Amino acid sequence: MTCTIRPVTNSDKSSWEALWDQYLAFYETERSQEVKDLAWRRIHSENEPMFSHLAEDGEGKPVGLVNFLYHRNFWQAEDVCYLNDLFVLPETRGTGAGRHLIQSVISQAKEDGVTEVYWLTAKDNHTAKRLYDSIVQQFPFDVYLVEL
Repeated sequence: MTCTIRPVTNSDKSSWEALWDQYLAFYETERSQEVKDLAWRRIHSENEPMFSHLAEDGEGKPVGLVNFLYHRNFWQAEDVCYLNDLFVLPETRGTGAGRHLIQSVISQAKEDGVTEVYWLTAKDNHTAKRLYDSIVQQFPFDVYLVEL
């Protein structure tokens, strides 16, 4: 499949939101319209280090998305990149769209002077883990979360 990756534009809101809703449904969660609208505004704000790219098939139909952000850390002077959300339509999985989306994040981060890209996935998301394991060696730490 021919796949084009590009940053979202203001006219992509409905496509982006539809893909993000499917991503959230995959993880059996949802977010309010207020949170979706806020995330969308942040992606387009020059004051927020938050970004999103879309994958499009050969006909220009959005088939996947990646949301990511830059942040500081204590271990180095440069920012790092957290790949927050990656989703490809089920019928498009295995075509390279997910790999291209990850590579687009890595390329943009490198261009922006960011030194690391990292992400998480569910322990039982075996399809995604096969892709991730083919790109990078798994980080040797477990992640813990306290919801407040």
